Amino acid sequence: VSLDDYLLRAAEGQTQIYYLTGLKRETLAQHPRLVPFRQRNLEVLLLDDPVDEYGLVQLGTYQDKQLVSIDSADVKFP
Repeated sequence: VSLDDYLLRAAEGQTQIYYLTGLKRETLAQHPRLVPFRQRNLEVLLLDDPVDEYGLVQLGTYQDKQLVSIDSADVKFP
């Protein structure tokens, strides 16, 4: 999914783009940190290529939305 598509589906008032990184998509999909996001119907990008995380960290923001790993203490729910 593109970041533009992600933002089209983002919740009203959502100020962050959420992502989770790991080695296998199947494992990421079962990660316990996804539970509160699913309960709030918030999309999380699942990234299984190490270069993706590096790219997002370097980018920092996209269209005034902060890119935040859901493992981070900086997560803010809308």
